[in-house]
Amino acid sequence: VAEQNSFNVAWNLLMGKGYEHLRKCIYSNEAELERFRQLVVNTIIATDLHDKDLVARRNKRWEKAFRTTNANSGKSKPPSKRRKRKGTAGDNPGNNDRKATVIVEALMQASDISHTMQHWHVYLKWNKRLFLEMHHAYADGQSDIDPSEGWYEGELAFFDNTVIPLAKKLKECDIVGVGADEMLNYALVNRRDWEHKGKRTVHDFSMEARRRKSATRPSSIQSFNSSTGSFSIPLGAAGKASNNNSLSSLGY
Repeated sequence: VAEQNSFNVAWNLLMGKGYEHLRKCIYSNEAELERFRQLVVNTIIATDLHDKDLVARRNKRWEKAFRTTNANSGKSKPPSKRRKRKGTAGDNPGNNDRKATVIVEALMQASDISHTMQHWHVYLKWNKRLFLEMHHAYADGQSDIDPSEGWYEGELAFFDNTVIPLAKKLKECDIVGVGADEMLNYALVNRRDWEHKGKRTVHDFSMEARRRKSATRPSSIQSFNSSTGSFSIPLGAAGKASNNNSLSSLGY
């Protein structure tokens, strides 16, 4: 749903007035428009990292595009070890298109979760913001999921099953150069640090979420006591109750 909404918003904006020149640079006929639209759809859908079927299909396309089998050994060769002369199986136009597609998908995924492959403080900043956003939705009744339950374990699984494999893919295809080594290293370090510090971090996130919730609660100048039928003034700045807080004399 979120991906579909993102596409609709972006596509309607692109097709609106003021972007005629940009559209002419992107496509010149209906066939190119359809091809571009399909590329955008596939790219946005690629950011869905939770649908197991989609993930399995993407992984299969990646394997088909970048894994070549050595007939003698039966082992896969990394891209750097393959022959690059024209005429090999890996260089046919169909496979080149497949490579381009899976690389764009991988880059889109990396941009979507790039904080996990950067410095610990960057990762922590955006991880915390996501936690607070989800906790706010839970506290307001907009979500049934309390993020404090399972957040620590979920992040470890996310590193193991998504972040680190993606960083390895970017290194394998060599599309971002030496940056891929840095991204993979940060992913591994962040995973290690989260394993050691994550539980305490989640506790701190939860405490801040509760403080924010308390701070945004509307404060009442008066509170009604149903047993006495009167209003009372809340505790004063000193934090001590007064025995003369009843406003019943005002006719309430």
